[in-house]
Amino acid sequence: MDYIYPVENEAPVEYNTVDKDAIGTALVDLIERGALNYKGFPDGARLSKIHVCSIICSILGCKPSDVKEVYEEIKAEKQALQAIHPCKFSTLTSFREALEAVSHYITVATWIDRLKAQYGVSTWTAITEWCAVNYNQEEV
Repeated sequence: MDYIYPVENEAPVEYNTVDKDAIGTALVDLIERGALNYKGFPDGARLSKIHVCSIICSILGCKPSDVKEVYEEIKAEKQALQAIHPCKFSTLTSFREALEAVSHYITVATWIDRLKAQYGVSTWTAITEWCAVNYNQEEV
């Protein structure tokens, strides 16, 4: 049971028109930095999908369905980027081109920098050396 007495009809919610790129930029930023100065969360805590989407909706005033759609696109993009392994490429340029072919919201330069940090290296040559030691090219 919702209400006992009849209630007046509420005006439909009006949302701001925000392009998907603005939503995507805000989502990537919020996901990467985590909870920062948000009450109820420790600073830097990882946020769940519902919290990320809710915060973006409240900041940008856009439709929840639009935010959810972009969130899912970013999630798929991340999976596509993870499938492109640097050990399959002989040059940084070819690796970068493969990443750029599937990226839209996620910055390729930042992806490569974080990949270097993950492997504990600082150059493309060091990545190829790391691959030679740690991965069999046929298994990748």
